[in-house]
Amino acid sequence: MKVTGVMLTFIDMPREAEAEFHEWYDLDHLPEIVGLPGVISGQRYQAADNLMQFRASKEGAPPIGEARHCSVYLLGDPDVAAVQARMTDLGKRLFAEKRMIRHGKVVFSRAFRLIHAYAAPRIRVSEDGRPHLRHKGLQVAMGSVPDPKDIPEATEWWHSSHYPDMLSVPGWAVALKCEPVGEEGQGKFLHLFLLDKAADQAHAELNKVLPEWRATGRSPHPRGIYRRSFSGPLSRI
Repeated sequence: MKVTGVMLTFIDMPREAEAEFHEWYDLDHLPEIVGLPGVISGQRYQAADNLMQFRASKEGAPPIGEARHCSVYLLGDPDVAAVQARMTDLGKRLFAEKRMIRHGKVVFSRAFRLIHAYAAPRIRVSEDGRPHLRHKGLQVAMGSVPDPKDIPEATEWWHSSHYPDMLSVPGWAVALKCEPVGEEGQGKFLHLFLLDKAADQAHAELNKVLPEWRATGRSPHPRGIYRRSFSGPLSRI
């Protein structure tokens, strides 16, 4: 099924409740969500201590903070907002049935429409197949283009420079570019990078080339029209 969007959720869970959380999510919560019409699949991620050093939050960042648990659901309905509504209704039903975990807090949950799926040259699958790529880790990046008239220039930079650079780094395989549902065209973007190396190894590879990109004006955008607000890697569970 063609992926039309993603649902991204971050959960702040106390460490002492993590074992119960994993059992509940795998045996109860995730199967219910994936069973909804329009939901293709779900995948869970976690940021261990060795990955938190790479997390960055700036002005305008979503309220993710130190939340270490993340879920990404691939959506296949063209009406992404309708899928989000079904997920919300399911949450209300599970809460009424007392099937929601007692610990932790959802600090961020948002539906995004998939705009484009880019891939490293070594990844030969079609664009429709790229979101399904088997991977070991995930890099979440969010930011904005404050002036909407700069979106075409930012898009050209992503397409011709930034994504090719990122996907030339060992371990960085696919980039999913998304916009928040209901705010399309307003300059807010989510970028999900699928990593086919362990997340810490992929970041070690990235750190080798970042100084050159900065010195040559390849990253960040040379005119500063794109402002990153949040970024951080996670390992696939």
